[in-house]
Amino acid sequence: MTIFNTYYFYKRFVTITVFLFLISGTIAQNYQQTIDSLKNELERVKKLPKTIHNDTVRIRILKSLVDNIYEDEIWGKYNKELISLTKSLITSEKTEIQRKIQLSYALALNDDGLYYENKGNGVEAKKQFYKSLELVEKLNSKEELATVLNNLAYHYKFEGDLVKSLEINLRSLKLREEINDQLGIANSLNNIGLIYVLEGNKKLAKDYFIKSASITEKIDDKYLLSSTYVNLAVIYAGERYFLKAIEFYARAKVLQNQIGDINGVAYTLINMGTVYESMKNFTEAEKLYLEGLQIFENIKSEDGISWAYLNLGNIKFSTGKYDLSRKYLDSSAYFANKINMPEMLKKIESSYYQLDSATGNNLGAFEHYKKFIFFRDGISNQETEKKNLKQRMQFEYEKKESILKEQQHSEKIINQETSRKQQLIIWIIVIILIFVFSITLVIFRSLRTTKKQKIIIEKQKLLVENKQEEILDSIRYARKIQDAILTQQIYIQRNLSRLKNQQ
Repeated sequence: MTIFNTYYFYKRFVTITVFLFLISGTIAQNYQQTIDSLKNELERVKKLPKTIHNDTVRIRILKSLVDNIYEDEIWGKYNKELISLTKSLITSEKTEIQRKIQLSYALALNDDGLYYENKGNGVEAKKQFYKSLELVEKLNSKEELATVLNNLAYHYKFEGDLVKSLEINLRSLKLREEINDQLGIANSLNNIGLIYVLEGNKKLAKDYFIKSASITEKIDDKYLLSSTYVNLAVIYAGERYFLKAIEFYARAKVLQNQIGDINGVAYTLINMGTVYESMKNFTEAEKLYLEGLQIFENIKSEDGISWAYLNLGNIKFSTGKYDLSRKYLDSSAYFANKINMPEMLKKIESSYYQLDSATGNNLGAFEHYKKFIFFRDGISNQETEKKNLKQRMQFEYEKKESILKEQQHSEKIINQETSRKQQLIIWIIVIILIFVFSITLVIFRSLRTTKKQKIIIEKQKLLVENKQEEILDSIRYARKIQDAILTQQIYIQRNLSRLKNQQ
């Protein structure tokens, strides 16, 4: 059974998906038109005057070509051009533009590492990954840093250093959690699960696959979800929960068909066949093997073809059809030797041994048994190293857990102290606000009382003025009367005086 690896997800997912969709003629035509359009636009921009704007456009076009071309030699060529261009512009005067160019340069170095990894040049790949890592760490860009760490973790996994791979994957996971990159978190969880599969801890691997699936189901990323379903199905099959395994393979196959992942569909068919074979349903198993084989032959996947032929050979042996079994085993051995697959060759030699023993070919059985031992011992040495690595990994894991718990304890104390200070500040602010509100209320009431008193005084003043005016009017009236009386008296007095004078 095949566990699906998603380490190249952030660089190659778009490429793989687009490539697999090429099975459809219409989509293939649209895809090629897009690529041709990008190439033509790139040539046009190259002829324009060299300005920061034109160079920025050129960078975007190169990145699109790198992300959407699946042939290593072609996208690798464009990536080299992208590295050269961004490196020449890395001292741009404008800070924001300079940062974007530096990030583009760093990611181009990362893609260059993937190119070398695909070509089997691990030394050069590692060198480019670390160059990229150094740049993104200086730029403090968490999203890009998580991506580079993801690919570096794959490199160490490929080298067999599972401890280092796990350490880097955990670091990548932490960054993705900090920026709430749900797709990245799911991808990291899946990758960590893959490490635990290799380490032999299937239970812990299943826990990580389930966590990854629960996140991916919410964001509806069909590519990653289908891969995680396949990984879970392999685990369930190993636990002999066959119906559960078939259920998850079926789910994965639906998603793979939706996104055009033809290679994934073929592997899923073969995996499902092994489950039916374990259930002794040989008819359904053979049917699935033949379907998978046809797809592998269409896409020229030699390792897939070898695997399908081996399973067909085994099922023919189980049903007593020895001639057909040998024919299929011969085909499987041809492709396994062609691409040098020791694990596959060990299984093939074991099948040959059983077949020759059943048909009475003791000499052939002995020869195939010797070859089986040869491949088994070579792989056993790797298994011994893996066991030693497992012990080291457990030690490193426990050490990291201890450090993490200490950090969490320290963070808890700091958070509690911070929380206490915040509560104190909040209470102080509340008290101040209550005090200010009370003062405001007192002032408001005082102003309202003063206003009322002022109104009363104004009314009293008006009343006094009115009374005063009435008194004055009375005085004036009395005075007029008095003046009238005085005038009459004066007149009489004058007349009396005049009479006296006449006498």
